[in-house]
Amino acid sequence: MRLQTGDMMRKRWGLAAIILVATATLVFWSVGRTPPYHLLHLKTYLTNAQGLQAGAEVRIAGVVVGKVTDVRVRTDLPENPAEVSLLLQTSYDLRLPADSVVLLETAGILGGVFLEISIKGANGPPVGDNATLKAISSSTPSLTAEQILTRLSSLVDQKLCDPARPKSASTPARIKR
Repeated sequence: MRLQTGDMMRKRWGLAAIILVATATLVFWSVGRTPPYHLLHLKTYLTNAQGLQAGAEVRIAGVVVGKVTDVRVRTDLPENPAEVSLLLQTSYDLRLPADSVVLLETAGILGGVFLEISIKGANGPPVGDNATLKAISSSTPSLTAEQILTRLSSLVDQKLCDPARPKSASTPARIKR
């Protein structure tokens, strides 16, 4: 009976040693490997965030390369109080020039707001992690869907209520009851 207990103890120690070696090998192997993606944390400061929210896309040349992680107001920065944090994540090393600029864009008439990083004309050294990119105003002011509908509604109201508007055959006749 004593021999069986000793044999069992040796088997248990042997099994524990195998598990320990396998775990150590796995840990050392995974630590030496680089992750399959590259991360870049950036910030930019906007005059008006126009409803930009965390989770919005960040694009370069129309390609989604990351997302907005946070949008907050900085009252100590009255010129550009909207602080936007970005996380760029790609499967390749993205060597973004430090003099790239950020634009706030809208995806179509009714689409959401997103950030576009423009590299046009940029030729500076690659931006580092936790850097700040300059934001510029878009050449075309973007309107939200609500602003477009409000403007259309007021335009239609002006045209329908215009007393100088001539009556035409296309004007619906009022039905008397």
